[in-house]
Amino acid sequence: MRGGAIREHMIQNEVAILRRVKHPNIVLLIEEMDTYSELYLVMELVKVRNARGSGLLLEVRAPPGGQGSSWRSGLPLEVRAPPRT
Repeated sequence: MRGGAIREHMIQNEVAILRRVKHPNIVLLIEEMDTYSELYLVMELVKVRNARGSGLLLEVRAPPGGQGSSWRSGLPLEVRAPPRT
C-alpha cells in the first residue's frame, strides 16, 4: 500500500470502529457522508462546562507529548450551536 492508500485504510478502520462502539466516554458517530474527495462525520454534540461558563466544548487540544498547534492547521472545523427555540 502507498501512503494515501494506507491513510485511507486507517480512516476506514477508525470509522468502522466508531460505528460499533457505544460507550458513555466515546463521542457517538451519528452519520457519515463520503464524497469523492471528502469524508464528513456527524458526531453527537458534547456539552461541558468550562471555566468561562460556556456550555459547549469548542477547543481543539494538542495530543499529549504533542506537536504544538501546527497539527491543527489542517483540521477543518465547523461548530454550529443548536437553534434556539
